[in-house]
Amino acid sequence: MKKIIFLLILLVSIFIIYKMFNNKKIDFLSIGDYEITNEDLKNIDSFSSIIDEDSLILKLTSDIYNNKDNLKTKLSKSDILLISIGETDMKNIIYNSNNILNSYNEIDKLLDSYQELLNQVKKYARGKIIVMGIYNKDIDNSFVKYFNNSLKSILDDDIKYVDFNNYLNSSKTKKEIVSIYINNGLFDL
Repeated sequence: MKKIIFLLILLVSIFIIYKMFNNKKIDFLSIGDYEITNEDLKNIDSFSSIIDEDSLILKLTSDIYNNKDNLKTKLSKSDILLISIGETDMKNIIYNSNNILNSYNEIDKLLDSYQELLNQVKKYARGKIIVMGIYNKDIDNSFVKYFNNSLKSILDDDIKYVDFNNYLNSSKTKKEIVSIYINNGLFDL
């Protein structure tokens, strides 16, 4: 009986010591054409952002493939990866297209490129992946909804999705929305 009590106390002590010193560091990586900063994110120990305001899906896919700026390592070290890309591509499609049907066909091609981007990302990313839908007041909302709904349909179940069209009537910025999701544990970190 004394041995059992001793073992129980020993196990509880080990568990308490483990919990005291197990301070999980969370590494956050943001890539794409929208900048988010770490100023409003709690529990984020390491933050990096690879942003090109005019970033295109094909360019980002190529950058990962060619390991530009050591992207493969950054992806593999991230606990949270935020992908925010597509607005620039959509603007190019809408403003350069001469008819609606052609625009939808080009959006479908863009989504094929997005799928290739996700395939490249999943080869290296080890943490949670968050994909942000697009939102832009300058693009016809029917195109934005089509893109976002189609994007959501190509995502695996393990990729979290944030659709900013749900926040059209909100005064919150993208940064505020992402910080709400992360700080409130809505991505199950």
